[in-house]
Amino acid sequence: MKVKVKEIARDEEAVSPVIGVILMVAITVILAAVIAAFVFGMGPPEQKYNVAFSTSINSTVATLTLHDNGGASNITVTSVTVNGASVTPSGTYTNMAIGNSFFVSGAGQGDHLVVAGTADGQSQVFMDVKL
Repeated sequence: MKVKVKEIARDEEAVSPVIGVILMVAITVILAAVIAAFVFGMGPPEQKYNVAFSTSINSTVATLTLHDNGGASNITVTSVTVNGASVTPSGTYTNMAIGNSFFVSGAGQGDHLVVAGTADGQSQVFMDVKL
């Protein structure tokens, strides 16, 4: 049985271009995925600590005591607002340890209190409540 070389060559003529196109499409898809990962920041999420404060209200002064640091070693309050107005707290509010308290003047029953700060350098909102 004789094999005709011209027929074999004719039948396989389109194999090389098809494989080339498939490889180019695959490389383009992989490259697009890598670029998207960098652009959209698909890295691991930042650590957030579950920091808890207990609150007691005496007339127009709110006392906030650090109840749980959520595993963070350095808790610092950087911003306190009462009904949208920035307030400077008094007491210990930098490098807080469990049991440390700070006081917010002008915060009473029914006021909206927002406390933000850093836990081991990560900025987050610690408390956003209506008293």
